[in-house]
Amino acid sequence: MKKYSIKQVLYFALAITLLSASAAFQMQLNIGMGPWDGLGKSISSVSGLKVGNAAILMSLTCVLIQLVILKKEFRISNILTLAVGFINGKIINLFYYGVFDKMVINSYVVKFLLFILSIALIAFFVSMIQTADFINLPLEGLCETLADKGFGKFSTIRQTVDILAIISILIITFVWNVPITLREGTIISMIVFGPLLGFYIPIQQSFVEKFSIIKK
Repeated sequence: MKKYSIKQVLYFALAITLLSASAAFQMQLNIGMGPWDGLGKSISSVSGLKVGNAAILMSLTCVLIQLVILKKEFRISNILTLAVGFINGKIINLFYYGVFDKMVINSYVVKFLLFILSIALIAFFVSMIQTADFINLPLEGLCETLADKGFGKFSTIRQTVDILAIISILIITFVWNVPITLREGTIISMIVFGPLLGFYIPIQQSFVEKFSIIKK
């Protein structure tokens, strides 16, 4: 069994907590959100599930797709990504319905600047998780599997997922007549999130090597 260092576990735990908190914060800004989170919010509106619980359902879908792709190559580590998705969803619920529930920001300019910051932070924390060599987020794990199978670069596949998420949001909105989660922030996130991941990941890889985060 692969061994993990305490630094590695703490590095990962910090990343998943801050990622979930940043996602919840971005949702409360209400000027759009990342397409994947926006899809979760749309599913929440249709199903009545909390947004974090909708995210857990989406995580399960990602793991099932990995199972179909990998078949006999599917490992216990792929199943463990679902546990990470569950934790992520529950932390989102904690911050969205608790910590940030009463947050009021009246200035659009301030909201917009905070939204840009949230995109940068979310991409940064996802890159931390990717380079922690611990357990992937379900979506990123799926994208990594697709990249390993030759479907393209990880950052390109992740950006393609955002495009598909936007299409799904539009379908859900018009079929079920629920509030649309697409706004200017969604388009901005779709354009810059994938490239930001491509920028951050090499930096994070250098960081974990320099400070011996991963146990050899």
